[in-house]
Amino acid sequence: MTSALRIPHFDDLQPIIMSLPVGRALERADLLREEFRVHKDGNIEAYFMPSDGLNPAATLLLAGITPGWTQMELAYREVRCSIAAGMSAADARMSARYVAGFGGSMRKNLVSMLDGIGVAEVLDVRSTERLFAPDRAHVHSTSVFRHPVFIRGKNYTGHGGHLERSAFGQACIRDLFVSELDALPEALVVPI
Repeated sequence: MTSALRIPHFDDLQPIIMSLPVGRALERADLLREEFRVHKDGNIEAYFMPSDGLNPAATLLLAGITPGWTQMELAYREVRCSIAAGMSAADARMSARYVAGFGGSMRKNLVSMLDGIGVAEVLDVRSTERLFAPDRAHVHSTSVFRHPVFIRGKNYTGHGGHLERSAFGQACIRDLFVSELDALPEALVVPI
């Protein structure tokens, strides 16, 4: 099976990202556009996520299915603001990974679940909420499909579309997700 990944390089997209509106939340029309699209197959579309970097010190790897709209919007806003404030592009993308990783309302629910199953005790922190702020050196968050996937414009939840069986889905798993797992062989992996 050949790779179906067509992921643009951040440097090519940076001028477009820097031209996005400032002072308001980004809208779907700002981000769900051709320049950022990395895959389209019928009703399934995937869009570039401007967050990357690996936390080699992570002792916990949180693995979701795919970032959703909220995480995508947070990442683009963080990258744009961080670069405008003078941060390097690489540092801005890593910052976006921390800000967007399970960001929005899902983070509160995730923290409750992780604390409930004892992850805080295993990592010797008061609450896993700290993993997303001062103690973020402990965590690496990622997704099986690193770039946001939408079916008919709605967040992909793992149901419908059979993305994992497509050439694109297989390439995402093989070329992106597995490499992150391989890079953190000692981390506790929590599938979300």
